[in-house]
Amino acid sequence: MKRREVLLSHDLCSNCGICMATKSLDLCPQVNIPDELYESDPLGQPRAIVLAQSRMKELLERAQDGGTVTTLAYVALDSNIVKYVLGCRLGKGEVVSLPEVVERPEDVVKICGSKYTYTPVLAALSRVDVSKGVCVTGVPCQIRATKLFEEKHNANLLKIGILCSSNFKRELILNILKSSGKRVEDIARMEVKRKFRVLFRDGNIVEISMSEAKKYTCNCCRQCPELVPRLSDIAVGSMFLPEKWNIVFVYSRRGEELIDMAVKRGLLEVKDAPQEVVSKIRDFALRKQRESRKFREEFLRVIGEIR
Repeated sequence: MKRREVLLSHDLCSNCGICMATKSLDLCPQVNIPDELYESDPLGQPRAIVLAQSRMKELLERAQDGGTVTTLAYVALDSNIVKYVLGCRLGKGEVVSLPEVVERPEDVVKICGSKYTYTPVLAALSRVDVSKGVCVTGVPCQIRATKLFEEKHNANLLKIGILCSSNFKRELILNILKSSGKRVEDIARMEVKRKFRVLFRDGNIVEISMSEAKKYTCNCCRQCPELVPRLSDIAVGSMFLPEKWNIVFVYSRRGEELIDMAVKRGLLEVKDAPQEVVSKIRDFALRKQRESRKFREEFLRVIGEIR
């Protein structure tokens, strides 16, 4: 079996897209998970932890929660910090989501909102000139792969990570669409609020229990130790928060500077993060870390074969 086929046969591929961009599994974030991520503080060592909300009305209306990721992507493009932003957008037909390369600040609305399905965002690295500056938005496995790519190619990529407890196969969404007589194009947004929910443009909402949704989670997520993508410059989530707010973990000076720029331009509002929320996220992250270690041990033989 080829190495990729081994990954697929054991349900260990997160479809991050890095092997599509590099034509190799050498940077695969499911093979190359640092052991320390299973042992160290699951929040890492952030320089700052704040709450944030976009002050860009159009983005906030279309955003998943506080619009922080999209606002920071806008600022990075508009300030010429990067030339490209990599994210994902809704597809159509049998395709739930697709990688998207954004070059114009006004087009960041295309990547608003979470898609909750495995999308090869990093495949788009083959379509851009990384020397001109790239912002990658992605979940922990995508950020791990981006970090490896950055080191191998001596690139300086801006990494905006998204908190992720697990992702779901596209069949979950396609089954919901089939049962409700809807299309991908009819989706307004998806969210996880105790249940997995799909909200449609006509106002209808379909929701299923998380226990049912978890049946569509791959082993790649089960062995992943990260809730918070600690290798990013900035990590953004919305757990345990009221609607329209994000929690933001800042991990680099570059991340600090981007947030400061957004605030000074009046495009982002920030305030102190309540310790209670941080503690809840830490507890959740610790549980994920402990559980993932057990799954990782099950697959170490397979990982060894791929290496």
